[in-house]
Amino acid sequence: MTPHGKRARRPSGPVNPAMRTWLVTPDKFLAPDQVATLRASVEASRNAGVREGEWIAIRNAVMVELLLGTGLRVSELCALRKGDLYLLDGRADVLVRRGKGGKARMIAISERLAAYLRGYLDGLKP
Repeated sequence: MTPHGKRARRPSGPVNPAMRTWLVTPDKFLAPDQVATLRASVEASRNAGVREGEWIAIRNAVMVELLLGTGLRVSELCALRKGDLYLLDGRADVLVRRGKGGKARMIAISERLAAYLRGYLDGLKP
C-alpha cells in the first residue's frame, strides 16, 4: 500500500533476486587460453568450410571473430548490416546503430579482423 491507501504497482512484474546481485567478475569471462582454443577450433572449421565450399562454417567463423574482436553483444551482431562495416585500407570500423540504451557507436577493429571480413564479403560476391 502507498501512503495514500492505494495499492502499489510493480512496473514490470516480479523481480528475480539473483538478477539484482549479478556482478561482473573475472570468472564470467573467457581466459586467454580458452579464447585461443576457441579461435583455433573456429579457424579449423572455417578452413574446412573453405575447402568444402560450406559458407555457413565461414560465416560462423566471421561471427565469432567479430564477437571476440569487438566486444559486440550478440543482439548487436545480429543487427549488423553490410553497410555498417567500414573496411578502408589503414582504418576499419564497425558501426553499431542501436547499442545498449539505444545509442549508436563506432568500434575500431584490427586490420587482421578487417582482412578476415573483406575475405568473407569478397567470397559472397557472385
